[in-house]
Amino acid sequence: MLHVPLILVNQVLSRGLTITDVKHVLLRMNPKSITDKQMFGKLDPTTGDWTDGIFAVLWRKGTKAKNQNTWICLDGPVDAIWIENLNTVLDDNKLLTLANGDRIPMSATMKAIFEPENLMNASPATVSRMGIIYVSVTVLGWEPLVPSWINLQREKERELLEGLVLKFTPPLLECVNRQCSAMMFSTDGIYLNSCFKLIDEVQKPLIESKVFLTPEHMEKVFIWAMCWSLGALLELDDRKKFNQVLLDNCNKELFPPVGEETAFEYFVNKEGEWQHWKTQVTEWHYPTDVDPSFGELLLPTLDSLRYVDQLNMLVPAGKPVLFTGAPGVSKSATIQMFMSGLDLEKWQKKMVPFSFVTSPEIFQRTLESCVEKRQGRTFGPPGGKK
Repeated sequence: MLHVPLILVNQVLSRGLTITDVKHVLLRMNPKSITDKQMFGKLDPTTGDWTDGIFAVLWRKGTKAKNQNTWICLDGPVDAIWIENLNTVLDDNKLLTLANGDRIPMSATMKAIFEPENLMNASPATVSRMGIIYVSVTVLGWEPLVPSWINLQREKERELLEGLVLKFTPPLLECVNRQCSAMMFSTDGIYLNSCFKLIDEVQKPLIESKVFLTPEHMEKVFIWAMCWSLGALLELDDRKKFNQVLLDNCNKELFPPVGEETAFEYFVNKEGEWQHWKTQVTEWHYPTDVDPSFGELLLPTLDSLRYVDQLNMLVPAGKPVLFTGAPGVSKSATIQMFMSGLDLEKWQKKMVPFSFVTSPEIFQRTLESCVEKRQGRTFGPPGGKK
């Protein structure tokens, strides 16, 4: 048994063994997102019919598989509710015992892999039944991500981009991790991947038109991208520290004229010049053709404009965006402002509120209510919308 907290480890291993040895299939599920009956199965008290749960279905699928190795990965927190039901699987018997009396043995080509963040709720009996592999966040680091991303760039720009990444990343990560207090935990790799996504979207129209930015223009873009990736989770006081480290490590002539402000208040225009976000704030006029409610009044501000700008850049490209912050800081208002500008002929909007009573089943049914089956296992909004 393997106990691995990182998804990439077993993905790379299974793909490597598929290439060099026999085929390896990785089946993944989150046991914490469903009930024990949904996981193992349930017996109808009226008819006596038995319905297999998700884990039982995957287990049967693995035992019937021929000419391949099957790894069943349980990616989620360990708790006593579901892990104790796997005692017969984890001991020497290697049997999955279900409530209907079925005893399904593990075949020689099957493996069970667990990917929890920690073992706080795991009992000694559970831990003693499996091998433990601890992968620290410092093992992988951010360095391997750089050549992977650089190799996807145009050959003429690779040296420049690699130099900029290695120039800014170490001191800024040191600042974020040691001198600042981020609003939520994030790894160095996630920070850097966010930067790469922003750079990719800036580069996309340039690649299509076969245009190359000057080194000066590219460094300005990197300064902007570093602010909204490595510095994205910082409060105002910490942004000043981040801004100072950024200034100390860049070409002073290419840094925005911040004065008492920070680089977060500036963006790079198409001409490669720094421009303050306040220049984009337009005068707001109360609508005269309709009588909107108070909650429908969305006034553009410097903050909302720069956040909507990033949403306009990342969402159409299919890249996820996370808004985090305390209640009442206009997260929902900013997202509504962005959604109000979407083309309804191409996009379908759906607001899903979350509360303490929201369960995975409620969330799934909410999503299923606004999508239709397209082909195979592909679902999407009706009419070919996004």
